[in-house]
Amino acid sequence: MGTIWIRELTGGLDTRRLPEVTPGGSLILARDGHINRGGEFEKRAAFVKVYSLPPGTRGLAAGADKLYVFGDGADPGVPPEIGFQQLAYEGKTLARIASCDLYANKIYAVAVYDDGTRMHFYDGVVVEDWKPGNGAGRTPGDFVMTYETKVYALYDTVVAFSGVGNPTDFDPFVEGSGGDPDTGAVGAGAIDMASQVSGLEKLRAIAEYQNYLAIFGDRVIMTWVMDVNPENNKKAQTLKNTGTIAPLSVTQFGDADLFYLDESGVRSLRARDSSNAAATTDVGVAVDNLVTAKVRTLTENERARVIGLIEPLDGRFWLIVKDEIFVFSYFPGSKVSAWTTYSPGFNIEDAVVFRRKVYLRSGDDIYVYGGLGDTLVYDATEPEVWFPYLDADQPTRLKTLTGIDVVCSGTWEVRIGMQPTDLDATDKVAVVTETTLNRERIPATGQSTHFSLRFRGVGPGPKKLSSAVIHYDGGDGEGT
Repeated sequence: MGTIWIRELTGGLDTRRLPEVTPGGSLILARDGHINRGGEFEKRAAFVKVYSLPPGTRGLAAGADKLYVFGDGADPGVPPEIGFQQLAYEGKTLARIASCDLYANKIYAVAVYDDGTRMHFYDGVVVEDWKPGNGAGRTPGDFVMTYETKVYALYDTVVAFSGVGNPTDFDPFVEGSGGDPDTGAVGAGAIDMASQVSGLEKLRAIAEYQNYLAIFGDRVIMTWVMDVNPENNKKAQTLKNTGTIAPLSVTQFGDADLFYLDESGVRSLRARDSSNAAATTDVGVAVDNLVTAKVRTLTENERARVIGLIEPLDGRFWLIVKDEIFVFSYFPGSKVSAWTTYSPGFNIEDAVVFRRKVYLRSGDDIYVYGGLGDTLVYDATEPEVWFPYLDADQPTRLKTLTGIDVVCSGTWEVRIGMQPTDLDATDKVAVVTETTLNRERIPATGQSTHFSLRFRGVGPGPKKLSSAVIHYDGGDGEGT
């Protein structure tokens, strides 16, 4: 008689190997939940619809005092809790907001119109330096960021930066040049990164990385020291053969990591040693095949809306890919480094963190994760957890199933698979509502070399799945 005891689920979702050789503690499916600090699978909270917007608005931004949406006309009557900014430009129809950031608690935004035109706005007013004919042949790009009293903006292969304390003036004024200080901004300027690295096609994103700015192209990342005085700007490092295809995916994670979506999956930029020299790591390797398969189904505009953020309640990283969210739970003190997925049931076009809540926009509806109150709201979402096919370290020995035990809370339907070549072949074993260790084991029958437990949450409310035990006859010793 033997047992296979799955003690914890700290490995999370792992799709690198076939299910019959995936180790215990990992999962081959982990939907609509996450791994908590104790190494347990926990059902996600609900996505609660909190606002319905009138037609004619686009985007979603976190302002200093409220959420904001945008339009090319007058306020169509958004709810009073939501701010509105009109981004009107030459009578064009607003299609989306490419990116935005706060400068002095006011929104600096890049508007994209239905004919492909881009234009920059600060506090709802066109930034004149980005109009055609102004500046040095600038064509507005999609990405902007506030850093050290300036706004940094990308276009083509160029990083442009505004004057010190002047987010709308991108025309440089050089002290002692004989120019007029009233017509230019101290500290403004631009750097063509194509003169710094070969093969650069287009810049995608900027992010703060330790004491540097990390500048992302499709297949290159550069780190720069950027000073208020442009004469002190200096390139620190170039990393080739990595970059991002999704500008909004670039996300600060902790004190020393930048997560981003590369063509090959989710990657992290971090210091490789005490020198602080940057290196890339494959933080998403356990789910990269799922992520890249999902990204391949997206249009170019949908790729531009792949969003990374940090869920503020537990510090989890979310990578939002249209109608699916890849969730990374990282609690090193508990040795938890685990991916799972959420399926919200709608396409996500915009997402922001505001006052320690995650807000998401889908069409004209705005949702908040977990509801607006201090207590998380749960719905009838049915989380699913599939364990790999486990063999008690005896992969060729036929075993006779005699029963199972489960450590859980909430209601779960339990099924078991015994045929690794047919993932959908399962038998229902029981419905459990609490831990069974101090009761008689749940009876189960069947013969196989491998067993895969499957759990599906049933009904509303929170649920947790902590561990499970498979009891069998045949073979020798005890599995883990």
